[in-house]
Amino acid sequence: MAGLLSLVTCEICVETFTESGEHVPLMMPCGHTLCEQCIRNLSEPKSCPSCRVSLGSRRVSSLPHNYSVIALLGKVLEPPMPPPVLKRGVSSMSDEELESFMAKRKEKVAQNKETASKMMAQIALLETSREALVVHAADLQAQLDKEQSERAALEAKIEKFKAKEGLIITEMHDNTREEQKNRERQAELEAQIEILLNPNPRVFEQEEEAASAAVAVSSPPPPSPPAPPAVRLVKYPTPKKDVEAPEGVAFSVYESAEEDLERLRELCQEWAGNSEVIDGFVDGLGHTALLDSVVGGFEECKVLLAAGADMERKDKDGRTCLHRAAFTGHPNIVKLLIDEGACLTVVDNQGYTPYQLANFAHKAECARLLSP
Repeated sequence: MAGLLSLVTCEICVETFTESGEHVPLMMPCGHTLCEQCIRNLSEPKSCPSCRVSLGSRRVSSLPHNYSVIALLGKVLEPPMPPPVLKRGVSSMSDEELESFMAKRKEKVAQNKETASKMMAQIALLETSREALVVHAADLQAQLDKEQSERAALEAKIEKFKAKEGLIITEMHDNTREEQKNRERQAELEAQIEILLNPNPRVFEQEEEAASAAVAVSSPPPPSPPAPPAVRLVKYPTPKKDVEAPEGVAFSVYESAEEDLERLRELCQEWAGNSEVIDGFVDGLGHTALLDSVVGGFEECKVLLAAGADMERKDKDGRTCLHRAAFTGHPNIVKLLIDEGACLTVVDNQGYTPYQLANFAHKAECARLLSP
């Protein structure tokens, strides 16, 4: 009887299960049965105190009732049959009455034994079901762990492919920029070769006249008037001259000057006046963002000049922004640089002024703007 009572008793609070209320038997996902009150009192995250199988996202109210245990309650806790009240002693019964009484007692004992055997069979069936549920839960947990491991491996592969794709795209952009610079460099070299092979007689005549005039006049010529002060087209807020720029922002200015005008405006507005940012990045040809932008980038030039970019800075050939704009034939940028106060008489490593380069390259409009 004590073994049967343990089946209808909660393992935690040792209270007998009831058909309703706080001690109603609820079945955990692992197969163990506890009363509702003890399950609610478990600490978060809730798990079975016997096998530590987690309750997961399931709510206590959604757990199923263990109706097998409830069915046992009425049988195990059924009050014992009261002894028959004998109106008279056994000794006073006749032989027939005594035999009838003993037969009924034996029949009752046999019924109790049969009921106990059925209950034991049900208990064995419940134990088998519980063990099967535990094995199934373990299989499901193993399958879940395997799926999570496979998912983590796939995510790692995806991240690896994304990183490789980013490197390929960056390399393609770098190759495109390098190819563009090589084409510009090749065009400049071809123009210089053409100048050397087919010199412009007008330029040489002007140089000879200037040399004759220098010989005729003994006194040195008066110094040329200073260049007019630079006129800024846009006035930005107070520049960050004394603020240390983060690493890579100078390259961002250079890169935005080639690809993203709006991003260039944002950077120049933020770092206006800070030469370490605006002119900080120099490529292999000695070109800053402004020296690159003068080859056709009119709006970019306006933004960079307004932010304080140095238009008198020279590249590896000794050419300024005015040299490159005149040589490549961009009169609108030449006029912008002249209005900003660019020096018209500066010479490159070969001794050419912007006006002479415009003449050599047959850029008539640029030469007209630069003519003395």
